Amino acid sequence: MNSKFRKILITGSTSGLGRELSLSLKEKKEIYLICAGRNKAKLSYLKKKIKSNASFFNQNLNNISNIKNFISKLKKKSLMPDIVIHCMGGGLGLRKPILNYSNWNLLFKNNFLSGVEINNQLIRLKKRNKKLQIIHISGIASLLTGMGSIGLSSTKFMLIPYVSNMSKYSKKFNIKINCILPGGFMSSEGSFFRLKIKNNSGYKNYIYSKTLKKKLMKSIDIQKIIYDLIFKQNSNLNGYNLIVDYSKSVQNYKQER
Repeated sequence: MNSKFRKILITGSTSGLGRELSLSLKEKKEIYLICAGRNKAKLSYLKKKIKSNASFFNQNLNNISNIKNFISKLKKKSLMPDIVIHCMGGGLGLRKPILNYSNWNLLFKNNFLSGVEINNQLIRLKKRNKKLQIIHISGIASLLTGMGSIGLSSTKFMLIPYVSNMSKYSKKFNIKINCILPGGFMSSEGSFFRLKIKNNSGYKNYIYSKTLKKKLMKSIDIQKIIYDLIFKQNSNLNGYNLIVDYSKSVQNYKQER
């Protein structure tokens, strides 16, 4: 691999934003993609579409031993990333307000802990002078009452203080960390794509009652923000939680102190 290539790791690359972002980035020059996902069939689809400058890892990253194994593989193959984009996560269909401990634990790992542990492993192994950029994807539902399931919105919310506080530590070591909080958006095999197929009336009800412009954003709207963060030479944002929604311009969410 050409040493000039920037290596980009995308977790959750097999569906939704992660999949569309992977397919979009393959068109960029001097980029080497590292696509991780737990669905073997969907990962095979990506392999057919991205035929060069990419590696694929069929890995469930929701337990510590798998994460360690994954990072070890990256190290052995000289694929330690320059940029990490965490698209992994979701509600796992657990929408009831009362969830048992096991289900809460699944959501906690899926939406917060697994991504954080991947960061920890990469930061420990990072060479002193090498830059590292980390982007988490949360959601505006984590901020607004009635916009998402309790389990999903609660576990996604944890990314906000994590990014804000981690950035104070990480900036000493050439590490930038930010989070994007999108409103509802349509993407291939994403949550709204699935909702439209399974419950079209529920999908329409969301559009007309929860969105300002009576329509969803598209995945490309989120990708534009990601592109600004990773490709703009003067992008020095660190510790930002960027709200991206039709109802307002891109802005940084700041917690009250």
